[in-house]
Amino acid sequence: MNDVISTNGLYKNYGNTAVLKDVSISVKQGEIYGLVGKNGAGKTTLMKILLGLVPKTKGTVSLFGADDEKELLLQRRDIGAMIETPSFYPYMTAWDNLNYYRIQRGMKDTECIGRALRLVGLSDTGKKKFREFSLGMKQRLGLALALLHSPKLLILDEPINGLDPEGIVEVRELLENLNKNEGVTILISSHILGELSQLAQRYGFIDKGRLIKEADLAEIESSGGSRTVITVDDTEKAKRLFSERYPSAKYEVKDNDLCIISGYSDEMVSELSAVGVTVKGLKTETESLENYYIKMIGSNKNE
Repeated sequence: MNDVISTNGLYKNYGNTAVLKDVSISVKQGEIYGLVGKNGAGKTTLMKILLGLVPKTKGTVSLFGADDEKELLLQRRDIGAMIETPSFYPYMTAWDNLNYYRIQRGMKDTECIGRALRLVGLSDTGKKKFREFSLGMKQRLGLALALLHSPKLLILDEPINGLDPEGIVEVRELLENLNKNEGVTILISSHILGELSQLAQRYGFIDKGRLIKEADLAEIESSGGSRTVITVDDTEKAKRLFSERYPSAKYEVKDNDLCIISGYSDEMVSELSAVGVTVKGLKTETESLENYYIKMIGSNKNE
């Protein structure tokens, strides 16, 4: 796949303060790429440089294969972005708000408004005013604005920040639909790593302005190995069985869960039942994005 975004040796300084230090990332066409890092790590600055809102200090930026400054200006027309919550007029409808921005941008065709509203699921809001929208609806209207000109690439900074669980699911499903059905490439940052892990296929981990590593989801999930979790009603009785029948098994006990790191056997479940232990659940767990990130940041501090 071709790189939609590529940076090489990117630096950004504000006076004597380095915000980005030698950042090189690549975002492939058709993927959802997650930027992971604490507040102040440099994620938003990187996105603003890609959009041409902030000048870089050093390094190169390539968008859709173009790296010349004049060509970058043209390529940015194919990008939709939501870096900060856009300003909408509270007493105007969704359609009227988007129409205002359409006129402001010099877009002649009004059909783009209906298309954008359909994509984000707001086509039936009618005369409902923006001030009456839920947080999820407001965020979706922000995404509709980013989609108004049918971009090939979306750059989104914390699009689910402040949303309730229902709103988070709404936005996630919307982005999945745009990616899978519309072919939109997405660069997204989020503090909610559990949600981000359900959305992105590849990740860039940024700490103190440096890109620590890029990794895909499969690499992250396999990095800590898999473990089997058995939920029981009596962990003490289960531990006695394990010590007698499976002394080589390595496991941890958390509440009512037996987290088996190695030495799992399918016979364990039937043997637990045979000694009167009720098995309430059985699942396989892999390394989470959150744990991977914490380990990554921890090892970076020691360097």
